[in-house]
Amino acid sequence: MFSLEYITSSLQNFLSERCSPAMVTFSELVIVGILVLTLFAFLGLVLVYMERKVSAFMQIRLGPNRVGYRGTAQTLADTIKLVVKEGLIPDGADKTFAEMSMEEKNKYSHRRIATDKLIAFLQNQQ
Repeated sequence: MFSLEYITSSLQNFLSERCSPAMVTFSELVIVGILVLTLFAFLGLVLVYMERKVSAFMQIRLGPNRVGYRGTAQTLADTIKLVVKEGLIPDGADKTFAEMSMEEKNKYSHRRIATDKLIAFLQNQQ
């Protein structure tokens, strides 16, 4: 059976030689936290991929197959697109009009409350 005992004991010894006991505990907590977040992020990617493939099979189509090997990077590409796309104003665009259109979009968004609180906070800071 696979065991992580060697890795954990090596890490414990490595940190104990170089740091105080409190710092060792804090470092181990940070490492475990990062590993757990990474595990769940990877699990999310796999489950979204599987859900897209099953939906495509039920609809008699191929599903995600454009990005990466057999569409494995499609979810990552969609995430990057959504993060980059939000709030971009093209160089040649009218800034006032672009900001007004983003405000109209946010009016019907579930993020409206958070946006209004952020705007109020920023206005109070000035």
